[in-house]
Amino acid sequence: MPSLLERDAELTAFDDALADASRGAGRVLLLHGEAGIGKTTVVQAMIRRAGGRARTLIGGCDDLLTPRTLGPFQDMALGSDSPLRRALATRTDRDAVLSAVIEELANPLHPTVVVVEDAHWADEATRDVLGFLGRRIDQLPAVLVVTYRDDADLVDHLHTMLGGLTGPHTRRLALRPLSRDALSALAVDRAVSADHLLTLTGGNPFLVTEFLAAPDGAVPLSVRDAVVARMHTLAGSDARLLEVLAATPGGLELSLLRDLFDSALEGLATLERLGLVEVDGTHARFRHELLRRAAEAACSSAQRVAAHSRILVELERRGGDPFRAVHHAIGAGDDRAIARHAPAAARRASEVASHRDAIFLFEQALRHGDDRPVLEQARLLRWYAFELYLANRHRDAAQAANQAVTRLAGVDAPEDLGKSLTILSHVSCWAVQPKVALEAAERSVALLSTLPPSEALGVAYANQSFVTAMRGRFAASAEAARQGIEVVERLDLTRVRPYVTAQLGAATYLDGDPAGESLLTAAVEQAQQVGAHEFVPLACTWLCIGALRHGRPDAVESWATSGLAYSEEHQLEVGQTTLRMHLHDLELRRGNWAAAEAGLSAIVRDPDATGWGHSVACTLLGRLHARRGEPDALELLSRGWRLAVQSEEVERLGRAGIGWFEWAALHDDDQARGRGEEALAVVQSVGNPWLLGELVRWRAIADDTVDDTPGTAEPWASGARGAWQEAAEAFARLRWPFERAQELAASDRPELMVESLRILEGLGATTSAAMLRRVLRARGVTNLPRGPIRDTRENPLGLTARQLEVLGLLAAGLTNAQIAERLVLSVRTVDHHVSAVLNKLGVASRQEAVEEAARLGVPVTA
Repeated sequence: MPSLLERDAELTAFDDALADASRGAGRVLLLHGEAGIGKTTVVQAMIRRAGGRARTLIGGCDDLLTPRTLGPFQDMALGSDSPLRRALATRTDRDAVLSAVIEELANPLHPTVVVVEDAHWADEATRDVLGFLGRRIDQLPAVLVVTYRDDADLVDHLHTMLGGLTGPHTRRLALRPLSRDALSALAVDRAVSADHLLTLTGGNPFLVTEFLAAPDGAVPLSVRDAVVARMHTLAGSDARLLEVLAATPGGLELSLLRDLFDSALEGLATLERLGLVEVDGTHARFRHELLRRAAEAACSSAQRVAAHSRILVELERRGGDPFRAVHHAIGAGDDRAIARHAPAAARRASEVASHRDAIFLFEQALRHGDDRPVLEQARLLRWYAFELYLANRHRDAAQAANQAVTRLAGVDAPEDLGKSLTILSHVSCWAVQPKVALEAAERSVALLSTLPPSEALGVAYANQSFVTAMRGRFAASAEAARQGIEVVERLDLTRVRPYVTAQLGAATYLDGDPAGESLLTAAVEQAQQVGAHEFVPLACTWLCIGALRHGRPDAVESWATSGLAYSEEHQLEVGQTTLRMHLHDLELRRGNWAAAEAGLSAIVRDPDATGWGHSVACTLLGRLHARRGEPDALELLSRGWRLAVQSEEVERLGRAGIGWFEWAALHDDDQARGRGEEALAVVQSVGNPWLLGELVRWRAIADDTVDDTPGTAEPWASGARGAWQEAAEAFARLRWPFERAQELAASDRPELMVESLRILEGLGATTSAAMLRRVLRARGVTNLPRGPIRDTRENPLGLTARQLEVLGLLAAGLTNAQIAERLVLSVRTVDHHVSAVLNKLGVASRQEAVEEAARLGVPVTA
């Protein structure tokens, strides 16, 4: 059968991409479709077309329970002096691999085609490398071809990776089923109509091949039927050989098969003749994953266990990959083998930032290792707790860390106990258990201080600084950070340095000293340089909180955007909730309520998002719903308040108090006022001008009074003391329409109050607008404006207010650097905004974005 019917467009796209890559402008081709659609066949044709024009590096991902870390890159045939081969061999951190990938592909005289097949089974580290490479491919002489199945149950975990593989240098090639005309050509010599063939196979090339390969009269109704029919012809060692191959996604080495079977090559020849497997120079594998799954399903449970056991024995004899060993140990039901191999696999996954895989493997190690020495159990629990923390599963992390501490009771291992107390303290803070967090922090420092100075002590001081800063005790936080810096400098602990630097910067910045910002910025750079990735979102979060405390919302956006991008790139879920919350807060203030509501609702619904961002998201969403008169507003405000009180943290309490004052302004609720006053007292004791200012302004609105409380920031202070015009102008400059409307409503001038009504109704603040409408009518103001039709208020493109602004500047012909200067943002932040605009518009260039916006009637102005 012709293998490439109706695939000319995909091959032409490859030819174009290779031509661009030869000029140094690399391209990404995302080849996707259902199982059996012919992705591998198209890839093979692409490789043949590359011929001598480019070298090819090919690797595949396997459907293992825990995929091999960087499996496809380990598969690639690399020379002994290859930088990527050296990086993989040394098993260093992920950044070394990322740098080696770029070095591998940077030779302008030697274009490269990199193929990664079956990316739907990729481990986290592989997805990281693909996203990293995709963002830089347009500056390399390379074509990256990534194949994946787009089944709904397989593609969910690829969203982050696919999000990084976007832009004008990326093309998505969706392989479609064969048409009726193609099927007619294929079935010309068979007594079957194209319509019947289409009904049986849906045009899936693999199923078509299987059907047409079956003997006349033997019509397989499924792939499994076809495979089982062929398996029934096998006996003895050939059947066992097939069972072993069926147990191994991705195939097995010929050398391993020879050691398992005396007549392995003869058996493989038989399986090849049956059309089940294919053999290359080093490996044997099923011709298609559908075949392997069908064969695996056709085996009995006992046959599958026996096959896994045989492979496991050989892998252990060879000292093979622990990921493969765990996969086969689980398949064999061999608890002891799982206990032997899972810890090493988990640690390796952690080293290369495959955090979800590490969690699964630690769980396997703990579940099957009850007879381990207590100290080893405690260490596994501590490492497990840290991975759970990075994955944003803070309650589970706190439970695991507490178990580690409990295991060490009565064990003479003070350093291990100190480390376990440190991680218990940190994750308990995120899990909203402040008393546990503070007590464990103090215990860990006290214990480790009795031992010689160590990295563990430096981390303990940094954590103590973190916990005390979260409670608003900035002087104590700074002192702990300084003690940590002393340990770090004495021992030259480069990996811990960004942590203590970030904490000293946070304590300084939040205590009112702008110099803390430079320390936090230095911490971000240090963390990136030494590969201490988890400290980047931490420092960015402190920068956001500090920037808002100093009245710099644009800086909040810049740090939240860059920190979130870095966290997504490095698969760090911890901190993402908080960073997203800051962006949604800005969207809410800028009047982009639809986007803010969607983002805040996602955080509120996330069962793992129990940290700082969750309580604030509840409060912000509650405030939005209160303005709209939605029934769940009070419940959301109450939930945000409960978490804030439980946390004992100033920022949470202050924000929750603002929500209560706004509720009191809308509903004249004395209980809400009382809670707002509680929060106000806490914030006053710490001294946060911005937070205090917003609290005081909303209290003044709720009580209809003026308030000149000292220590409040502008423009809140102006509004609170009755200088509504100054406040309104300031909020207009910030582009915060709701806050501006509140000030105009306080002007006592009917024409400005009517303008406020227009703004409120334009935003959809129905409750706030209704209150103002009643006031205006009571004053005899007639001919009040009607609210706009809902559809005219919504942006049909789904662009945020900032993205619309960027689009306007693109239309004016500004470069990203010029846009960054105009909006006081970093160039990297503008890069992210421009990329988001192109993606939402579905276009490949800046000019096309402007044209598409004009076509849809979206106003574009500079």
